[in-house]
Amino acid sequence: MLDAGIRVSVKATVLNLYYLELEKIKEIANTFDIPFRTGFEIFPSIDNDSSVQQYAVSQRDSLKYEFEEFDKHPRTFGEESDVEIVNLLEERPLFRCKLGRASCAIDFEGNMCPCMSFRHAGKPLTLENFDDIWNSFSQYPKMKASENYRCLRCEAYDFCDICPAMMQFVHDDLEYVDEHFCKSAKARYDHYINQIKFSEIVSKHNL
Repeated sequence: MLDAGIRVSVKATVLNLYYLELEKIKEIANTFDIPFRTGFEIFPSIDNDSSVQQYAVSQRDSLKYEFEEFDKHPRTFGEESDVEIVNLLEERPLFRCKLGRASCAIDFEGNMCPCMSFRHAGKPLTLENFDDIWNSFSQYPKMKASENYRCLRCEAYDFCDICPAMMQFVHDDLEYVDEHFCKSAKARYDHYINQIKFSEIVSKHNL
């Protein structure tokens, strides 16, 4: 694919079963001089079986890896030329991603979904028109959070990975707040903004 001029990257969801082999996985990308991306979050399976989460890398190890990678190429947050400033309490955005605007996903059953985290809202392509389904997804970027959605008042909002779609799938509530994500976001805020060392963050946030 590289010889054909196709852009290629290596992306791996890392499990605790092979976390110690992460460096070897990265070597594959380095060998071909292509980008490497990884993620550590393990969500329940499509039938909402949470037992798969036993294979998740610990929060401490995942943040340690993230901070070490960031510190190799540090940057300042919020000073990019294309940064978008939003008053959260006025705009009350529910989704912080490009849901319903940039892409979609098709699952193994042929359902077209706003994204894979929103597969429970998928619609069958065999029964409905692609354009009609895509246009129906335009409702999501317009959705507003309720005034009591506490994420909007959190200083670590921009560092949080919480996904309302996944919260609805798991907890049947778009605005459910999972403290696991709160802890990660606040740890990131302390490291990236307050310049606190990882060893201190471990103690402060009980990682």
